[in-house]
Amino acid sequence: SDVYKRQGFDNIECLPLYDLKSTADMKRQDEVEQITIGGKSMESGKKYPPDAKVIITYHSAENKRIF
Repeated sequence: SDVYKRQGFDNIECLPLYDLKSTADMKRQDEVEQITIGGKSMESGKKYPPDAKVIITYHSAENKRIF
């Protein structure tokens, strides 16, 4: 998210998927699954307003979910 802040975005949310269940899956820990800007998939070279909502969805350990 720091990269997007440096690019001028100020509405950034990081969402863990809590989808990694085994030790073998952990190699994908913190790997980005998807980035959306303004509700649409990010497109390289496209310009976005700085207040557009950026959502970064990433893989995370299932057992780290906080209830």
